[in-house]
Amino acid sequence: MEVLSDARIEASVIESNSNEVMKFERKGYFVRNRQSTSQKLVFNRTVGLRDTFAKEYARG
Repeated sequence: MEVLSDARIEASVIESNSNEVMKFERKGYFVRNRQSTSQKLVFNRTVGLRDTFAKEYARG
């Protein structure tokens, strides 16, 4: 589990209570957890993003 206490999110996401999948930049696809509230947002990652560029860069 990864907790991001200093993350920023658009107001429309806070106000939305839907179960639609959202894509967070450079992180992956997420769906809002049932226990999520406007005061404490909780999202579950459904698909992570691969960073193939970083792997290739590290190889040289």
